[in-house]
Amino acid sequence: MTTAAAIAEGLKNGATSRISKFSPDGKFIKSWGTIGMRHGEFRTPHSLAFDSKGRLWVADRGNHRLEVFDQDGKYLESRYMFSRPSGIFIKGDMLYVIDSESGPLNHPNWHDGVRVGPVDEDRVVGFIPPFAREDRVYQGAAGEGVAVDADGNVYVACIRAQRGKAWRWMPTAMCTRPRGPTPSSRRAEPSRSTR
Repeated sequence: MTTAAAIAEGLKNGATSRISKFSPDGKFIKSWGTIGMRHGEFRTPHSLAFDSKGRLWVADRGNHRLEVFDQDGKYLESRYMFSRPSGIFIKGDMLYVIDSESGPLNHPNWHDGVRVGPVDEDRVVGFIPPFAREDRVYQGAAGEGVAVDADGNVYVACIRAQRGKAWRWMPTAMCTRPRGPTPSSRRAEPSRSTR
């Protein structure tokens, strides 16, 4: 298993923008990636997920993209229409990406929220906006993690002072309102502009 000493050594050497692979019993196999902007380089790799083809998806938040690799670390492709990804979840042929960081100062003309799109295309077909908050006037509270249950309810892990919320995204361009009390009356609308 990874030890505190190994993590400290990696931090000391600046090796924090990498992906590491371990065996099921915790034995280190390999790492790839460095700090940078080229394919296979990262600036804040924030979340990982596998698709049904066994490809590894990396939410490279600092570079505003998703990077896709095979299980040996070979770069395959990138996606740029999902903004600054903080968390990713793949269910069947759909990709759910949450952006908690976009705003007028750090990613102009983009909004934080959950973007939904087909795994095999760099295209967003649904958008769930964040909750509005008085202390984040131009940027709502969208959360860091995202998951989808068997019924299609979308769950968001919020790290700021807010209860977890669930939305239902439906490909027919209709969504229900977030469950429970909300700070605003904004609805989840997958047909909204995602930029």
